[in-house]
Amino acid sequence: MHCLGELERLPDDARARAERVVALDSKNVDAHILLGNALAGLSELDRAIAQFEEAMKVDSTSAEPYIGIGAVQVTKRQSAEAEQTFLHAVAVEPSSMRGSTRSRRR
Repeated sequence: MHCLGELERLPDDARARAERVVALDSKNVDAHILLGNALAGLSELDRAIAQFEEAMKVDSTSAEPYIGIGAVQVTKRQSAEAEQTFLHAVAVEPSSMRGSTRSRRR
């Protein structure tokens, strides 16, 4: 069981760990995505987008960075931009949105 203080440190801990992996291997797409997610969790939205963009440079065939950017755009209330970004994620990897559409139908 986690105490509240431990839960509050999780995004910061994830950020620190992902930063270490990125420093060791700048081509690690998963580390860039994890770092982007951690930064978004810490409300460092512009830095989060930068990490998702780095992941896209490494692997332009993955929808995950686009989904991360879209989620940040939603947080920033940039609905039109988010919609376009999510559509691009589906264009890049059509199966990427299957799980989210299935869960909404329930």
